[in-house]
Amino acid sequence: MSSDRVTIQDIAFELGVSTATVSNVINGKTKKISDETISLVERKLEEMGYLPRQARIMMGKNPSRLVGLIINDHEKYEGHPLEDGYMSKLVNSLAIESERRGLLLIVKLATRIDDVPLLASLWNMSAVMVQGFCEVDYQYLKNQMHRPLIIFDGFFPANDSYVNLEVDNYQGGVVAGEYLRKMGHSRVLCLSDNNICLDALRFQGLCSIIPQSNLMIIPKLKKERESFYKSNLDEILKYSAVFAVSDYYALDLIRNLQASGVKIPQDISVLGFDDTAISADTFPPLTTIRQDCEKRASIAFDLIYELERDINLRKVVSLPVEVVERETVKKI
Repeated sequence: MSSDRVTIQDIAFELGVSTATVSNVINGKTKKISDETISLVERKLEEMGYLPRQARIMMGKNPSRLVGLIINDHEKYEGHPLEDGYMSKLVNSLAIESERRGLLLIVKLATRIDDVPLLASLWNMSAVMVQGFCEVDYQYLKNQMHRPLIIFDGFFPANDSYVNLEVDNYQGGVVAGEYLRKMGHSRVLCLSDNNICLDALRFQGLCSIIPQSNLMIIPKLKKERESFYKSNLDEILKYSAVFAVSDYYALDLIRNLQASGVKIPQDISVLGFDDTAISADTFPPLTTIRQDCEKRASIAFDLIYELERDINLRKVVSLPVEVVERETVKKI
């Protein structure tokens, strides 16, 4: 064992805090720790080059480079972000592609954007991919980190200073609208938990094809949505079809409608977005807009190599989408 390896005890001694405090900051257990102490510990960890034991073990067994995927543990996931259909599909695709390229992928969750540079430093990540944050967060990362940064699905309407790998959200809405119009639907309701950024683009694309479409903002939390759908059932059934901005919300809607005796697609059609694994196995199987996570993963690693050659690279890559027709949209 190297005698100059930095330990938690070393960090604690330098700062005059307990080893438990340092350990809690490293592991994200910071509810009872002041922001000032968190910042002091984080700076000292990076300054002294502390490397977690797990990272030392991983790099000892496999000298391949570590690439990090850091996901925003948003409240809408209710503590289960990796169980989200899209997230699990993304992680699976990235894991397979990293294995193919002889790299190590490490997946971490973060609730605060300032956790990301710390995680990247602690784990000695050669590159970082981030999902689910917003523009001000990405600007912070750009200023704080000096390593390849790939942003998934960033929303930068007037800023092209990042490497952003996105699905073409507006075109996704267009494709949804064209398909629903082809199936005879002109009264379409779009479901989303917000009216900004990516979901707003999907709704705008839908409206470009079916101008009379309406948007319904739904609660982020599952229990609240159950009550919401019961209260708004009559309003929902005024439409012949619903376009949900994710498969998760589409399947959640179907479950709630079926619990109220509504038949899909006989009484109302439902179209999702993502083509997650479970969408083909539900009853009825979900018709959806597919985004290609395998292609996303391959391009992401190509972009990392490009950034290693030119850290100032600025690039936006928009991935195409397509309809996957199953059984939740009927022709009228």
